Amino acid sequence: MCFVTGFFGGRGQWKKVEDSWRSALDRFEVPLDQFHALHAVKRRKFFAKMDEHMHARFIVELAKAIADFKVYPVSFGVVVSDFYLFRESERRFLTGMEITPEGKLSGTGNPNKPYFMPFLHVVRTVASYAPKGGYAHFFVGVDRPFYGYAKEMFGVLKSGPNTGNNRERLGNINAPLAKDTPQLQAADFFAYMTYDRARECVTTGNWFKSAIPALGVLARKAQSVRDLVFYNRDTISAMLAQIDPAYRLLLK
Repeated sequence: MCFVTGFFGGRGQWKKVEDSWRSALDRFEVPLDQFHALHAVKRRKFFAKMDEHMHARFIVELAKAIADFKVYPVSFGVVVSDFYLFRESERRFLTGMEITPEGKLSGTGNPNKPYFMPFLHVVRTVASYAPKGGYAHFFVGVDRPFYGYAKEMFGVLKSGPNTGNNRERLGNINAPLAKDTPQLQAADFFAYMTYDRARECVTTGNWFKSAIPALGVLARKAQSVRDLVFYNRDTISAMLAQIDPAYRLLLK
């Protein structure tokens, strides 16, 4: 599985989140540059010294540091093995190739990079919430090779043919260091909890077990259920089936 997960909100709200996040870390004596979401969620390394009760409180406090303000979650994931069940032409469409209003194919997509599928959905979703005449700027906590791919795909979206992608609302994309950036730490925190939840559901087949409290706190802030999506074979098939039949033939 792969997920692209984060939050969107106004600049002033993000400043409040930053201050609240720093305060939560301070209360539990966690230096900002020692915070690593995977270790925090799993109670490993620096966080192993916390007992179970303190750790549970810490995780909930971090969730509240985000949820108390007007920033909203987005999360898109895909089962990688299911992604590869589809034809190359379909995978190209899922990862950036577009069908123009004139019924022609534009771009090549990235059929062997399944993580581009959730990345595109996150960018398009966040852009849809930007005010008319305004811009959505993106800050991503990824390694340098992936940032290069992300920046390239972001550019493709900005120059794409379909106005439905809200390309006129796309601003800039940057990759600051997560160890210095509370906002990215918050996004990583949500990402690891979301990934763990999805993996558990896929492994057990139980999609109705309650999520851990911190994840529930954040997920309930979503502006729409469509902002929290997990794609598998069935849901990808359903999405492709919604394409106009005449255009669908282009993907054969």
